[in-house]
Amino acid sequence: LEVIAGLFECLPNFKVKPDSRTYEMLIQLHFTMQNTEDMLMLSNDMEANGVVPSVTTQVTLLKGALKKGDLDVAIPLFCQVWESCPSYVESTLATVACQQRQGTRVIGCFESKKLPLRLEMLDVMVRANLQMRDKKLATRISKLCRTFGIEVDSSNKHVLGAESENFPGQGVDVPKQSSKTPWTRRFR
Repeated sequence: LEVIAGLFECLPNFKVKPDSRTYEMLIQLHFTMQNTEDMLMLSNDMEANGVVPSVTTQVTLLKGALKKGDLDVAIPLFCQVWESCPSYVESTLATVACQQRQGTRVIGCFESKKLPLRLEMLDVMVRANLQMRDKKLATRISKLCRTFGIEVDSSNKHVLGAESENFPGQGVDVPKQSSKTPWTRRFR
């Protein structure tokens, strides 16, 4: 790792400017080595040098922010790259947000349509809130569910499928189901 960092620091001496791919490899390396501080330092350096991060780099930075519990970085990044994220990232974001009593920030992204409403994330938030007992979050989830015609089971433990055949205006196709069957994720 030190050798690679040394090579990176020598690039300007050879009049070589690091590009998006260079930063991507280094950021992924630091993520693998669980060195989030150096990841963030490289991210700041990349931004200062006007290098646009690749989607892969953004997803890696998102994972690092979640590992660190930094929702100020994680939520905006997730709003930008949610379609490219592995399926576990959305449930990790929902869980971390609820644990930090910041679940309403994720709900706000759904409400403002920065994110399409994801039943999987909503279900994780409902289940996480069973332990947290955050009344403000419970109220926002209930309001959101009513607005979009989503049911929560009678014990408020799971989000159920939407009653309508198409989930209104959110780009998510939810099959029509019996209200007794929990909606399950279709993995990509």
